Amino acid sequence: MVINRNLENALKDMETRHTQELQAIRQKIKVLELNHFVELIDLSSRVKALEKKVREL
Repeated sequence: MVINRNLENALKDMETRHTQELQAIRQKIKVLELNHFVELIDLSSRVKALEKKVREL
């Protein structure tokens, strides 16, 4: 039936859209995780530099 085919097509379109949205969300999470990791490395190097200055005092 035409109605069933239209419903199936609509469902497939929704699934595709949701899959794309999930992929975009996962990509954003990866970017945030990488940014967090870079910030941790930066903070770690700052702490080491401060520790060195304290030892020199």
